[in-house]
Amino acid sequence: MSTKLRIDNLKYKNNIEIEFQFLIMKKYKIALVGNTNAGKTTFLNTLCKLKQETSNYPGTTVELFKTQTKYKNINYEIIDLPGTYSLSPFSEEEKVTRKVLQKEKFDFVVQVIEPNFKKRSLGFTLELMELNLPLFIVINNKDNSWKKTDFFLQNLKKKLGISGININALKQKTKNIFFEKLKNQKINFKKYKKILNKVHYSLKKEINFIQKEFKINNLWTALKILEKDQEIIKKFCQKNTNIKNKVASFQLQKIEQKDKDYNFEIKQNRFNFIEQYLIIYLGLKHKHHQHFQCQRNKCIYSNYFVSDKIDHILLNKWLGIPIFLGLMWLVFQVTFTLGAMPMDFINESIGFLQKKLTSILPKNLWTSVLTDGVIGGVGATLVFLPPIIILFFFLSFLQQSGYLARTAYLLDNIMQKIGLSGKCFVPLLMGFGCSVPAIMATKTLMSKKEKIITSMMIPFMSCGAKLPIYTLFISAFLLPQHRGNALFLIYIFGILMGILSGCFFDRIIKNKKKNLLLELPVYTWPKLKNVYPYALNSAKEFLLKAGKIILPLVIILWFLFTFPVNEQNKNMAIENSYAAKIGKIIEPIFQPLGFDWRISTGLLAGLGAKEVFISTFGTIYSLEEGNKEGLINKLQNDPVFRPLTVISLLIFILIYTPCIAVISILKQEIGFKWSIIGFIYPTILAWILSFLVYQIGLNFF
Repeated sequence: MSTKLRIDNLKYKNNIEIEFQFLIMKKYKIALVGNTNAGKTTFLNTLCKLKQETSNYPGTTVELFKTQTKYKNINYEIIDLPGTYSLSPFSEEEKVTRKVLQKEKFDFVVQVIEPNFKKRSLGFTLELMELNLPLFIVINNKDNSWKKTDFFLQNLKKKLGISGININALKQKTKNIFFEKLKNQKINFKKYKKILNKVHYSLKKEINFIQKEFKINNLWTALKILEKDQEIIKKFCQKNTNIKNKVASFQLQKIEQKDKDYNFEIKQNRFNFIEQYLIIYLGLKHKHHQHFQCQRNKCIYSNYFVSDKIDHILLNKWLGIPIFLGLMWLVFQVTFTLGAMPMDFINESIGFLQKKLTSILPKNLWTSVLTDGVIGGVGATLVFLPPIIILFFFLSFLQQSGYLARTAYLLDNIMQKIGLSGKCFVPLLMGFGCSVPAIMATKTLMSKKEKIITSMMIPFMSCGAKLPIYTLFISAFLLPQHRGNALFLIYIFGILMGILSGCFFDRIIKNKKKNLLLELPVYTWPKLKNVYPYALNSAKEFLLKAGKIILPLVIILWFLFTFPVNEQNKNMAIENSYAAKIGKIIEPIFQPLGFDWRISTGLLAGLGAKEVFISTFGTIYSLEEGNKEGLINKLQNDPVFRPLTVISLLIFILIYTPCIAVISILKQEIGFKWSIIGFIYPTILAWILSFLVYQIGLNFF
């Protein structure tokens, strides 16, 4: 009896201890920082098992990932800050990251480093040390390709006083390794100070002057005042009204002594320290060492000697752009050459399927909606699936080889003319796939001006939805040897119109130009297993779009072109349909461009999805009695489509307003006003250019 009571009391005592431990459970706040694509989000997903919350930082569209997790009775709140290369307030991401690191207190700031860019990451590490943050390093060594991680981490702790681990962010055991290593870590801030004194020894007098005069203990803040960081200076002006005069007085004294570029010197000090001191002690120097070059207006990263040799040719001042245009021309030529046979096969198969079903099934409205609506409309669009797959296969090949990343640097001088940096070329390039993710990608750009101008330019980049329309008309009206050239010229014309529009908006929106910070990956020969999924994914998205968007719109079009049913005169049924009535209402607007009511209806339907323009004519031709031949043949025999009309139509489709989904994302990313401009401006421009081409062309043809 007594034994049992003693056991019960022991259990009760243990329960009390557990509850008490729960009440005093430790809670750590952790910030994840690092360069873009270093693997922070993957690491976070592994730690929290995909249970993170997404929220925009107040006043911005920059997303922050937050989560809470528990490990051995310790709660951890983790925030994944936007990827950035520095804490200078150029991009929205940099502004948000530095505000969070300044305002909030963290128990640990975990910097995730990608092994291929260790030295670049260390430049950011030094800046975080200047901010006096409790740093912990995570090397995301995914494929264990870097064998010197242990040596690197041991000497990192010895030389900089920063601990770290080597992990694969994809593996589940990473969570245990990380938290076991993190607990009981002590930060050696004295070591920070000692090292940073070496880094910025050349600016010792200036730093001491600022810290003494402005009563600043933080080295990073003192350096920002030297860099004339207006945000920092403004912040201190609110605390000390006399600081502005002190800063001006201090700067005037130094300018009189020597005209220094403190911004450049501070960055150069960090990079020199890495090159001359850390490169030896951290095991970064090897046969094919990573090459780093810092210039006053650009920072270029390149890994290997072979890549540098190739870049001498592909990034040459005179040869670079012609080589780029030549490669794009070759891609379009191959796209048409290889895509011709499967296109013809699909086209003939759809025509055969329509005829077969029409002969087998009873003649009623259900048969019509299947053969004329679904097969005639959606099938007409599916014909152009092969060139889409081929085009995106080659784009994926160029991207994974490392070449497309270099086009941002190659085109930087051109982009600077319209107030943008070469970095804006990346979302513009994505616009050739789909405008929606391309506009979303503008979040990574440096300023609001860049986001707006780039977002206004993206719709001029011919998206994958326009490619089937180009392919249809080019295949119908041009000889095989001219088709690749024609498609290439259409894309180039779209790029040209985008650049001119960028110049126009650059005049309207005033903002300071920013410098380009860019990494150039190593040239690699892409593996097929990594290239073809991108092409297949584009095909999958196209098919999903055909099912989710095009199919419902095609059925609506079938209904509009079929009703009201005219039993007395079936040949006039389409002419008297609801769609015809809508088309004839807007036809006067498009008549000066050479378009009839059918083209006008197709353009209106194309607001839902550009491919629906093809589906419109697929449905119209399928509903016509006895007309079951291929869509290309039908267009060739249609008297409306004269060469001049086709040219005018292609220009209009290239330029006129993007689909509703794009307008919606414009509203979300840059505001309602710009979404309205994004709808109206391209349509007016398209009408003017098509009008000029058609009306001037009538005088010659």
